Amino acid sequence: MNKPTCYPCLTNKEPYASLSRKLIEKYLKIVFYPGEADYLISFQNPEIISPDVLKMIKKMSINIHPSLPEYRGVCCVSRALYDDKKEYGVTAHIIEKEVDSGRILKVFKFPIHNDTCESLDLSAKNNSLLLLEEILQDIVNGKTDWECNEVWSDNLMTRKQFQEWITLPVNVEKAELDRMIKAVKRPGFPGPFIKLHGYKFSLYG
Repeated sequence: MNKPTCYPCLTNKEPYASLSRKLIEKYLKIVFYPGEADYLISFQNPEIISPDVLKMIKKMSINIHPSLPEYRGVCCVSRALYDDKKEYGVTAHIIEKEVDSGRILKVFKFPIHNDTCESLDLSAKNNSLLLLEEILQDIVNGKTDWECNEVWSDNLMTRKQFQEWITLPVNVEKAELDRMIKAVKRPGFPGPFIKLHGYKFSLYG
């Protein structure tokens, strides 16, 4: 059996840094010709892969989404902490035109203990690596008839919506402020924010 050809699509390793969508697509189009790659694996990639690139893949394009199917889009760790969830996870799914909507292949779940945004994000990354390893091993072994009963929710958040969500009014209740701080506070991130008289103030520098 011929081993499949796989081309990972990876982003910059620095925190909060990413490659632009145009740069990613340019890279992919340089690396292979249409129909040359059997699989494309998107891992820790914050950019949407265009239909033009997806058409170049012979068999399937797979994304490792660092969250459960309940949270689609961005900043899922913060949203789970805000909702006081007791369980989190990561999801492998087929990439479609719409964000986080393709057929779900596998889901890894793990408990949330006394996690911060930073620690839960790290757990999600570690479990994403384990899920990626398992998906790649399945591909190599020809076991790609994945079956999973998990389904996506309607809970989709964009980057713009996230920024609006973590920007609070000056008269915010203390309980709500504490809840939001727990959800988003992490080193290097200035949020959450308070809006006053048209100005936006960061609670953490």
